[in-house]
Amino acid sequence: MKLSKKWARVWSRRTLAGILAGSLCIGLPGLAKMEEKQEYNFDPVLVTAMRRESKDLKTAASVQVLTGEQIKETGASNLLEALKFATGLTYDGYGAMGHLYSSMTAKIVIRGMDRGTVILLDGIPTNLSGYYSLERIPPDNIEKVEIIKGASSTLYGSSAMGGVINIVTKKRVKNSVEAETGSFGTNRQNLSLQADKFSITASHEKVGDMGAISEPWSSNGLNRKYTAFRGEERNFLRWSWAINDAVTLTHQYDSDEFNVERMKEIGNTLDERIAQKDVKNSLALQIKHGSWLTKAYGNWSARQYRKYTSAGVRSGDNTTYFATFGLDSQASWQTKFGQYLAGVSWQNDSISADESFYAQNNASSAYLSLKKRDFYSVFAQVNHPLSAKTNLIVGARQEFIRQQAGANDYNEFNPQVQLLHSLNKEQSLYLNVGRAFRMPNLSDMYGSTWRKTANPNLKPEYGYTYEVGWKKIGAADSLKIALYRMDFTNYIQWEETPKNSGNYSPYNSDFRNTGLEVTYDRRVNKRWMFNLGANVNNPEERRDGGDWAPTFAKFQLNGGLTYHHGKWQGSLTANYLAGRKDGLEPTLPINLVLQYQLAKDTQLQLRVENLLDRRDVVSNGTSHYLQPERAFYLKLSQSF
Repeated sequence: MKLSKKWARVWSRRTLAGILAGSLCIGLPGLAKMEEKQEYNFDPVLVTAMRRESKDLKTAASVQVLTGEQIKETGASNLLEALKFATGLTYDGYGAMGHLYSSMTAKIVIRGMDRGTVILLDGIPTNLSGYYSLERIPPDNIEKVEIIKGASSTLYGSSAMGGVINIVTKKRVKNSVEAETGSFGTNRQNLSLQADKFSITASHEKVGDMGAISEPWSSNGLNRKYTAFRGEERNFLRWSWAINDAVTLTHQYDSDEFNVERMKEIGNTLDERIAQKDVKNSLALQIKHGSWLTKAYGNWSARQYRKYTSAGVRSGDNTTYFATFGLDSQASWQTKFGQYLAGVSWQNDSISADESFYAQNNASSAYLSLKKRDFYSVFAQVNHPLSAKTNLIVGARQEFIRQQAGANDYNEFNPQVQLLHSLNKEQSLYLNVGRAFRMPNLSDMYGSTWRKTANPNLKPEYGYTYEVGWKKIGAADSLKIALYRMDFTNYIQWEETPKNSGNYSPYNSDFRNTGLEVTYDRRVNKRWMFNLGANVNNPEERRDGGDWAPTFAKFQLNGGLTYHHGKWQGSLTANYLAGRKDGLEPTLPINLVLQYQLAKDTQLQLRVENLLDRRDVVSNGTSHYLQPERAFYLKLSQSF
């Protein structure tokens, strides 16, 4: 029986802790107590913020690290789902499983900045013309996720306007096998193997019929329709070979195939079916020699889209190809005057499409010939101590963007100044001012489809971020406060044109945001730990000098409670999002995870997603897309 919204709100506020405590304490006294493990480190080592290892207290930026253990405790089945529990960060995803279909894709949003995030996998860019496949990365393959908020174009170039997310995979995996089953006909299998310097991780996931994932919407004022999710299959394979101490070769393959149906509300009859398949390959070579670190990489992907009528006749067919190849080399060294970092990088992006059945029958979706461009960059950063407790950090990046004939070339200079002051061994203050920019995705400029009209006249986004912050990181707790301001020109947004048509096109506007962000982590004792986060901000956009209008949510409150005792472990995580645009009601996903150690190398886990069974609207497009119903999953893990 579903809870009413009013009762759900009351119940969620009063009993979050009680649910966990009550669930865990039944029968615990009689269990043999295992030695408690210290799972958390409040001052973790980073690799992204300054392109070299640095402690959080020594980093002049807002930083959040999610360990692999913490990601498991969120109850998330994939990385994209786990990120919504990070403070100041959310994603905009339509429908089930967190992704979008057709011309749409799930979007990471940092501090209200849409599509302004660089996604790194072990320090290597994975963005493919605005697309990334975080929903296909198994959490068990992740060592930690580092989230750096604020402008980072000085070190990472285009797209790092809102921040950087670096996914650090496990260098040595544990030999293990996992099997999971649950709601919606879900079945997942994971296998991890390590042999000397070679490791491999593989997973397979299949989800069945989820039913309606959207509210009905009007189609030309004649008939109301809704979207139904009819199943999905994902595959993931990653291997890594440490050839020697200096050279590592890694390959990753992932695929995702799913089906949705548009149903007529009257009679629940089929209107049309949509099938989509994404396939991605990534290859990376990393060479470390002394102070030099060089990375060569390639990412290529194909997105196949097919549409069928209610009679099963194919009415649309389109395959788009994305590719990114790059080379990045940097050196770092230390002198009596401070720490130095310098490097060069090159990246080539391209997009093309098959001349498809749909293109032949619809002039608005013409054949997409090969489009490409190159980024050439030089960058440097100096960390100079002004005193024993104060450091001045100055960096700059010169970017040269060269596009095909007919498109404008750009030269972008992005400076950054940071000031870091250590109050004592546990506290620091920082000031951060930086310029950032983002080139329009090739998909935004050229990738027209049946529901999307690209805009080749889009201009690059650019602007500044300003941030002051205070950090206190001790052995038992961590408190971070950041006040930030963002001002950008030529901010790229999408609009439905005309309204309720289901057709979208991008445009340039202005963007601004002012916010306050607070995170607090506390280890109460060896058994209990909790974390809280809050972000209060006011993201707005303005088009053509008009009025400022809200973009994303103004208020976010997230938290988690973790309990360890004997063979039991449990966690409760929640994320409250309010003050949303278009008058949308707040969202409140809550996940519960209970884990029992059956034997030394055997674990049993029960995971409950959307504990309150809320059908919150998770995104707003032509229709309102809904959070999936309450779901239960049981997983058995065996190490060997």
